[in-house]
Amino acid sequence: MLLNPDLENKAACQNSFDTFFSIKDIAFWQLNNHTSNVELPTLQRTFVWRPNQIEELWDSLLRGFPIGSFLLSQTGKSLYLLDGQQRATAIALGFYNPWTSNQNERFWSLRNVPSLWIDLAPQVKTLNQRFVPRLITRSHPWGYQRKDNKSALTVSEKRKALFLLRKHESNSEGGYTKFDLKNVFPYDCDISVPLSFLLEAVVSNDHSWKEHLFLKCENLLPTKIIKSKDSDEDYLVKLQRALDSSDVDVFFNGIKRLVDFKVPAIVIESKVLQNDSDENESGENPTLFVRLNSSGTHIGGEELIYSIYKSIFPDSKRLIEHIGRTFILSSLVVSIVSRIAYSEITNGDYPAAMSVNEFRSRIAKTSLKGKMQNLIGEEIENSPIKLLFDKAFDILQGGAVGVNVPPILIRNIVNGNPDLLLILLWWLKSNPEKPSKDEQRAMIGGIMAIGWFCKDVKKYVRQVWPHINEEKFWTKELFSRKNMANAPFMPYLVDPGMLFSFLRNEVTEKKVEWHNLLPEEEDELYHTYINLSYYKDLSSDAIRDRINDMWSNFISKLIWNRSLLIFAQRDYIREQFEDYDRFESLEDTNVPWDWDHIYPSEWVYGKQNVDPNIRHWNNTIGNLRALALEQNRSEGNGKSPKERLEDAHKDSFICSNDWEYWKDITARVYRDDREMVTSYLNAVVTRIYNIYSEWYTTFNMGGN
Repeated sequence: MLLNPDLENKAACQNSFDTFFSIKDIAFWQLNNHTSNVELPTLQRTFVWRPNQIEELWDSLLRGFPIGSFLLSQTGKSLYLLDGQQRATAIALGFYNPWTSNQNERFWSLRNVPSLWIDLAPQVKTLNQRFVPRLITRSHPWGYQRKDNKSALTVSEKRKALFLLRKHESNSEGGYTKFDLKNVFPYDCDISVPLSFLLEAVVSNDHSWKEHLFLKCENLLPTKIIKSKDSDEDYLVKLQRALDSSDVDVFFNGIKRLVDFKVPAIVIESKVLQNDSDENESGENPTLFVRLNSSGTHIGGEELIYSIYKSIFPDSKRLIEHIGRTFILSSLVVSIVSRIAYSEITNGDYPAAMSVNEFRSRIAKTSLKGKMQNLIGEEIENSPIKLLFDKAFDILQGGAVGVNVPPILIRNIVNGNPDLLLILLWWLKSNPEKPSKDEQRAMIGGIMAIGWFCKDVKKYVRQVWPHINEEKFWTKELFSRKNMANAPFMPYLVDPGMLFSFLRNEVTEKKVEWHNLLPEEEDELYHTYINLSYYKDLSSDAIRDRINDMWSNFISKLIWNRSLLIFAQRDYIREQFEDYDRFESLEDTNVPWDWDHIYPSEWVYGKQNVDPNIRHWNNTIGNLRALALEQNRSEGNGKSPKERLEDAHKDSFICSNDWEYWKDITARVYRDDREMVTSYLNAVVTRIYNIYSEWYTTFNMGGN
């Protein structure tokens, strides 16, 4: 919608004015960008709404609820959207039609555009919706639960949905995260149609909208595979029956209301956005943007810092996106680069993460701005910081040392603990020569160990930062740094053989339960702890307390660590899920595999006469494996470990020493069957040892 001359003249003499946009106008800001005069400012953040928020916005629109106003600034004939990006993009998704090949869509900040459907005849009411919009995304090509749209489908429902989707020829091979949106549908529904089909049918074909909608679905949808979760009845038969019912009139009325629905907007003068700092810098002033985003949908400090940076260097966005590759978000890249630059300014001091106000204050000074500009550079090929990030990511992937670490492990570690990436980058920057293979192996193992076992990674990195230029920094001594109370940040990484001996003796032979699983003075493990330097000059009670604390921290982090399991199954993960990309523009973190219980959880939970040790160890990595949904043949969760693993040793990381016990478990184990309880515990403990040992020996964690 173009502003009329009267309003434009009014804008020339006042600070702001009001105008209104139709829903279609708003959608076409992105879908018909070649004619739209509305753009997104450089400093705007990415799209952060979750799928349920998109669905709920459309439920509100169809019910005639108000959705707030937009805030824009005007420069000439162009309008820049300052507040309302999330709502505007969600509105555009309702009109997005992946079947229309000539549609010139250009979503502002969505890389993997989802598709929005709507259920015409929901038999089950949702928790908070009258209409039932259904979003399908790259990692949820079957949609979300109808009754609770914040929750994913159950594993069983995903398998059934995948079985249907695989019937389409284009979905028969490859990972499901690459399915074409034209060949998928929301599974947990009754009679769903693309919302764009319904909108077009009602708006353009008032009296014959039902016929138009039916033909559109018949000609474009994969109707042969679309089934509701509770019926195998032909989709087109069900669709026609729904359209013949007067119940669908509510959709007609809701969409007709949308035709006249207007969203208010406040348009302010462009000079409000101009930077008016003391340095007379040009570009957009992020102050208004920061304040607008202090409420509403949460936006983190890193995102705000990234927006401030873009306001100063608007041409850097594309380069920043290349630096992070698929491992970290652009906002985290800028945060880390700002910290490296600040450490350079302070002669190598540890650079704590900056608050928004700290960044704004420091970037206003020439020193930080110049350092960041020099690090990032102007060209992708010659960016110093990109070359540094590339070197770090290449090392962490392990190719040079023949390990091939799954990318998801790298993403999880560096995003969960950015300080670990920071210290690796700083070390590489300080040591420009290519590290040896032994050093690279030590780096990978060290980063994993700290990320997985350390009590407080931020404090730990701050503690070791002054020692980063010491010779042989990446050695096991890295893990023995102590805090101010002379206690270690890292638990002692127990030798796998010693761990195995202790667990076999305590768990499988003595049947010690979890809450009592502590080293005693007669155990070799206890004496190994005593010999560590942490315990000098302590009383016997203090020594025992510290040993118990260190052991408990280690064993707890070990047995629940599914990342260790992914590492052990890395060949299978890379082969089966090569196309998996953790990051979508939507906040969507579904993984394309099931965490399958080798000994069925159905045989444990809610059951009587279950041995307490079986109950405890059942959810540990010793009883789990990553398994592709379509490979999970245990529907009903009733197959025994022997049946599950018989033909899956390599993929499931089953070794001969734990298979020796798994093969004996052919049925549910009862408390009084002591021999089978022992077989179960032996199987789980041996598998935990195998998984831990695979990582420990691969990276020589016991070496110097």
